[in-house]
Amino acid sequence: VFGVDPDEVKSVTEGHSVTLYTDVVKQRDDVIVWYYGPEKTVVAKINREASSTMFSQDEMFRDRLKMNNQTGDLTITHITSHHSGLYTLRISSNNKVSYKTFNLTVNGPLPLLPLNPITKHAEDLDNTQLCHECSESPDRRVIVITAVVVSVFGVITIITIIISVFMYRRAK
Repeated sequence: VFGVDPDEVKSVTEGHSVTLYTDVVKQRDDVIVWYYGPEKTVVAKINREASSTMFSQDEMFRDRLKMNNQTGDLTITHITSHHSGLYTLRISSNNKVSYKTFNLTVNGPLPLLPLNPITKHAEDLDNTQLCHECSESPDRRVIVITAVVVSVFGVITIITIIISVFMYRRAK
């Protein structure tokens, strides 16, 4: 709803799960309803008096919702950016109605960065900073691949020398 300040702001990475907590204790005659968006589309509902639970069959939420039968906490699994938005919780208990709102933000997946073999930290390895000619060359990939192959052969040579020295000393 425009102009409504959420009670809670949640942020989750795409592909993960998020749980929206009701912060209520189980009551016998609770009716707990979860709404999504400004249109307040019903996504999940528990009616404890009637012992019934209902989940949205909308494509966006199908097979992604779980609700704790004791508390009414709502878990959305395999979340996508389409699930971002305002969620409203409506709890009817003992002739009283209370509301709680959540603003959910779904962030894109984190990029996978290669590990720098020297520092063992994830960082962007930009070979063009090492060789300015490489960034201007149309065959940049060939030069980079050649540099990698030469480096690998250098490492193999060093390992071979170390093993040879070790074997020579062991033979004495």
